[in-house]
Amino acid sequence: MCMTFFENGTLRFSVGFTHYNPSRWKYHENAGEVTIVLGGKANFLAEVAQFQLEHRPKTIVRFDPKKRELVYPLNQNTKSIDFGGFIYYREPCK
Repeated sequence: MCMTFFENGTLRFSVGFTHYNPSRWKYHENAGEVTIVLGGKANFLAEVAQFQLEHRPKTIVRFDPKKRELVYPLNQNTKSIDFGGFIYYREPCK
C-alpha cells in the first residue's frame, strides 16, 4: 500500500484505499500540519478518525467529515502517517 503526495497537491493511493482517488493535500508549514481531502465517493472514515483522535491523539489533529478532510501533524521529523488504521512510512513507493 502506498500514498503518493505530488507537488501539484494531488494525493494518490496505490493498492489500498484507491476508492479515495484522486485526493488532494495541502501542507501548512507554520502549523506543521498536512490536510488531506479525500476524493472518490467512498464513505468518509469518520469512525476510524474518531477512534484515532481519542486513542492516538498525537497521530491526528482533527477531521471534518462534511469537507472530507483529515489533518495530520507533519514536519521534517515525521516518519509516518496513520491513515485508516494503517501506517504509511515516509519513503518512496516501490
